[in-house]
Amino acid sequence: MKIALIGARGQALQLYFEVTNYRQTPITYFFRVTDELAFLQSLNPGQATLSPGQSVTVTVAIIVKPTAEIGSRDKITFSTTGVDTVSQSAWVTVSDTAGLADTTRPSLWYTYSSRCEGRSTPATCTGAFWTLEVMARDYETGLMRISSSPAGLLYKTPFTAGTRDEVRASYTASCCQPRVTVTAYDVSRNVRSHNLDVTDIWLNDAGIAAVVLGILLFIALIILLVLLIRYCIRKRRQSKELPIYRGGESLGTRRTK
Repeated sequence: MKIALIGARGQALQLYFEVTNYRQTPITYFFRVTDELAFLQSLNPGQATLSPGQSVTVTVAIIVKPTAEIGSRDKITFSTTGVDTVSQSAWVTVSDTAGLADTTRPSLWYTYSSRCEGRSTPATCTGAFWTLEVMARDYETGLMRISSSPAGLLYKTPFTAGTRDEVRASYTASCCQPRVTVTAYDVSRNVRSHNLDVTDIWLNDAGIAAVVLGILLFIALIILLVLLIRYCIRKRRQSKELPIYRGGESLGTRRTK
């Protein structure tokens, strides 16, 4: 899908959806598109017969209504029916003529659900796999997509381009291929990337908690040691000043040597 997801009142936009036949026999696909704010104008083509491996680009034309409210969002849903039905959606946001100002990069974070412990060397990596869980979100103009290099990132749920909700995806690779770059794009073309290596030292939540606890215990031990030293010094000073009595009468005090 190649799309511009921000449009001013009265502006004409075109959305492009690519359909590919991944099966081993020719299939006839029928295309359909719906929206919520009646911006739709046309869909071309309406159907196509594709040979194995062949692709076609379907063009969806829309016009933002002149009376549309600035900031409103129209959900465009494109679907194709062949052997089965597949759909993809996108949010189109109405802006003023200056567009939407968004210079904030999308949020992107990750966690490993499996790693290559003991299987990361060339001699042991064959047949072992690791999995990365990826989360991304953009609160401004919305998330356009998440990608990985090498390719292989899969969305956990159907993805709607332009969504402002959290999006989850996963990436699985052989332990013989320990590196990946994960990138999140928002509608305003802001980008955030992480270059990851599964063999790098990494702590899970329990490991981080253990490190923090160890640091706190070390600080507490230092404080206790300081207090103990101060107590010993004060006790020693007090022991050097003792009262002296002779014949039951106090004659004063003197420092002991």
